[in-house]
Amino acid sequence: MSPRLKSEFWVTALLRRAQSQGGFATVLRKGDPDAGIVLIVFRSGQKFTLCAPERNFEGHRVWYPYEMEDQSALDTRINRRVDDDPDLWVVEIESDAAPETLIGEPVEQGPQQEDPAEAAAQALFRGR
Repeated sequence: MSPRLKSEFWVTALLRRAQSQGGFATVLRKGDPDAGIVLIVFRSGQKFTLCAPERNFEGHRVWYPYEMEDQSALDTRINRRVDDDPDLWVVEIESDAAPETLIGEPVEQGPQQEDPAEAAAQALFRGR
């Protein structure tokens, strides 16, 4: 396993990459500078996509996009994650570039559009 970059360094590089490609990027929430997880909000008009990192079966980091219907749904999702992990970073990007280009890592485009924890809870309590 290769060494991980510190979160603050990775976020700084992400901001510069977005800006160098003509986009606008800002840090909405600053987390732990060494090991905080980073969530990325891609904004396009009134459309919001929240990208969250996960590990795939090979142990590589991939990003899953979650389409948000409005600002309040986005805020609710982020606030839930912050409640679970106070070291979390949140970065917002407005850009025409593809998320994979800006993140520099794979963005999965599979059927997963909801939070895996919420899906598991719904499956567990379905019919009760």
